[in-house]
Amino acid sequence: MNHYGKYLPWAESPIKYKSDEIERLMWRERELKRDLLKVQNEIRTVEFEFSKLTNSDWSNDEIEEVKKV
Repeated sequence: MNHYGKYLPWAESPIKYKSDEIERLMWRERELKRDLLKVQNEIRTVEFEFSKLTNSDWSNDEIEEVKKV
């Protein structure tokens, strides 16, 4: 992922440094999005396991009533 500022022919060092900083931030954003997807998947997995445990002891109506609280 390259920021266009690095390729401006008349750009001096401050412009190129800022382009580098933007690229680093963009990479960090991608990593954070990837990590977020992993956490969301983990939440879904644990929620599924949790629902298997609760469904055996409580009715859906009871569970929905508690969710409202």
